[in-house]
Amino acid sequence: MVLLGPYEIREQLEAQHQLKVSHGCIKCILKAQGWSMRKPAKVLPIGESPSRREQFRIIIYLIGLFEQMGDNPILSIDTKKKEPLGTLTRNYPPAGPKRRTSCGL
Repeated sequence: MVLLGPYEIREQLEAQHQLKVSHGCIKCILKAQGWSMRKPAKVLPIGESPSRREQFRIIIYLIGLFEQMGDNPILSIDTKKKEPLGTLTRNYPPAGPKRRTSCGL
């Protein structure tokens, strides 16, 4: 199995064969040949958090306090903490800046 993205392929072509090819052109060639980047498989059940009910009790309690105080705005914002999810993610190197390229394919 090869885990190379267009940037890594470009770097290897330059290092091993002294060929200068843009990563966008490599993406076009790979796509034309039917290749694509793999996405994380979501096959593991995540389950529920044991503290989920307690989290909502705290939120309801705080909403009640703010309502009693008067003219306080109450905002509910659902956020997700960015953290590694073990087997649910793959650690690919960060992508470079996006640029439009044309390779004629």
